[in-house]
Amino acid sequence: MKKQLLIGLVLFNASLAAFPQVKPLDVGDTVPRLVLREVYNHHADSIDFGDLDGKLIILDFWSTYCLPCLKAFPKVDSLQATFKDEVQFIAVSQHDLTETTDFFSTRPFIHKPDIPFVTTDSILHQLFPHLGVPFHVWIDGEGVVRHLADGYNLTAGNIRRVLDNRQTTITRAVNNVYKETIFDPEFLSNVVYASYLARYDSSNGLKLEKRKTETDYTTSGDVVTMYQYLYHELGELGFNPFRAGRTRLAIPDSTFYKMPSEYTGAKALAWMNKHFYFYQIQVPETGADLFGLVKSDFERYFPIRSSIAEENVDCWVLIRTTTQDLLATKGGKTAHTFVQQDIRFGKLDSVRRYMNRPFSSFSSALGAHIEHITGMPFIDETGYEGNVDIFFAGETLDQPSIDGFKSELKRYGLDLIKRPEKMSVLILEVP
Repeated sequence: MKKQLLIGLVLFNASLAAFPQVKPLDVGDTVPRLVLREVYNHHADSIDFGDLDGKLIILDFWSTYCLPCLKAFPKVDSLQATFKDEVQFIAVSQHDLTETTDFFSTRPFIHKPDIPFVTTDSILHQLFPHLGVPFHVWIDGEGVVRHLADGYNLTAGNIRRVLDNRQTTITRAVNNVYKETIFDPEFLSNVVYASYLARYDSSNGLKLEKRKTETDYTTSGDVVTMYQYLYHELGELGFNPFRAGRTRLAIPDSTFYKMPSEYTGAKALAWMNKHFYFYQIQVPETGADLFGLVKSDFERYFPIRSSIAEENVDCWVLIRTTTQDLLATKGGKTAHTFVQQDIRFGKLDSVRRYMNRPFSSFSSALGAHIEHITGMPFIDETGYEGNVDIFFAGETLDQPSIDGFKSELKRYGLDLIKRPEKMSVLILEVP
């Protein structure tokens, strides 16, 4: 590995503040000789980049709270085994050694890849600043930074192409640039009235974000999402159009207006570059009909018309099957583990408890599960009030199904029935 020393000495795992001449590295730069300490899951307590001469190094920046990072660990492990003599993966985080050790020791169900973990890191985060994880740095056998990339670029094909010095499909990760407006701030006070639509561009990381006021409004997303936000935030509705079954697309081909749920990675990014937007409006005084103005803008920009209508919608309805009260709490301490298992957190009990808490909160949690797995609205028609004690098998929540919920609810004199209910729906259609 070529040793182009940016600081004239070996870097240790300490703050770069001691080396003010060191700057973040970019694609094409050569990485200095690094010795990284406080290493977990390795045969030694340090890693010397000099021992990796000739190997492709892939730094995998991760965090314990990052679900995509944890879900990618099996793939990282498989790729490391496949390219064991040519590639070295190194996981990097700012969690300290004790925190990292405890995280894995208390979560044996998480797949821990057979790679070293650099902990308590400051050097690599300053050499390769980024927002969000997973984030990967590809350093070739000569020590040159080849790619700064998002996690979806990590494939066996791309690794082989880099090793063979061939062109890859790897796209550069771009840090988000958050702005309140695309207008020049120096002259923003001169703007009296304006509205504009800007297309998303993944190459510059622009994100328009501004808190809604009585004189301006900002939103973003695909066309369907922007209409939903418009009605939810400005439409003074009595319902949430984002909930299951509360928006109906009467559009022959909705692919141009709503990203298909199966799109991920590069495919999702390509779609967003064509069909994701930022919209902003500013009016001169309070009292303006922001909803009407935005709606008319959307109808000019897009071949979509929107309206609210009362329709019969198939729903899952929660009912009581007996007058006997099988729900009332016995009192005592409250408990709420009525949640789905998440690998980021400690393993939950095999029985999930909802004890001495309001039935209304239980109903909301149950409804969220049902709407997520069925795509149909949930309605509580029990009329039950007061605190309850309810116990579900963990498997019912971890692998949710209507049959599973019905079986659990039966013990409490409850049932789920499917029937049409009249409700308000946001209709999006092509005129």
